[in-house]
Amino acid sequence: MVTDELLERLVQTCAAYQREVALASLDTPPGEAREVRLAEAMTRALEGAGAVAAESLQAVETPTVSQESLQRLRAWVLELQVRQALLPRQRELHTLQRQMVCRVDAEPIPLLACFSAMAREMRRDRRAAIEAALLSQLRDCDTLFEAQFKALQRLAEQRSYTSPEALWTEVLGLEPATYEEVATQLLAQT
Repeated sequence: MVTDELLERLVQTCAAYQREVALASLDTPPGEAREVRLAEAMTRALEGAGAVAAESLQAVETPTVSQESLQRLRAWVLELQVRQALLPRQRELHTLQRQMVCRVDAEPIPLLACFSAMAREMRRDRRAAIEAALLSQLRDCDTLFEAQFKALQRLAEQRSYTSPEALWTEVLGLEPATYEEVATQLLAQT
């Protein structure tokens, strides 16, 4: 049973988590140290929200809290659960991506800088060479990406969602296809 007191604690936990994320983004440059700090913030938030299952927020009927607010809290709890399921491989992926270097005409280009290098490059053949080197390096990440998708699939099944997309719809509040359409339009315009 979810009480007003429990909901208040959940809101406070959510606010504290958002504050920690904002401070981590401001204080720590991107990299391993920031990822550790964000993972710790997520762990504390999960401990604070642990008494409330996302599913139990669906059935709450209280005049003091709007259903829209409950939906947002439920989405936040689900997002934490998704992040927790994906975190181990995500950190592994980030570490691997930071270490990878693409070689293009004997020039080393860090993997994470390849996209901006392609955008700056005026010669079509050089852009194609950077893209080929990037794709070659990303193939090494395929098993980690596959493990991420499997973890998300398992989480969706455990939570009785028909698919990972249905889980993401609940978390995002919109169909994932909506985001895909916006991204496609942005890419087409650039």
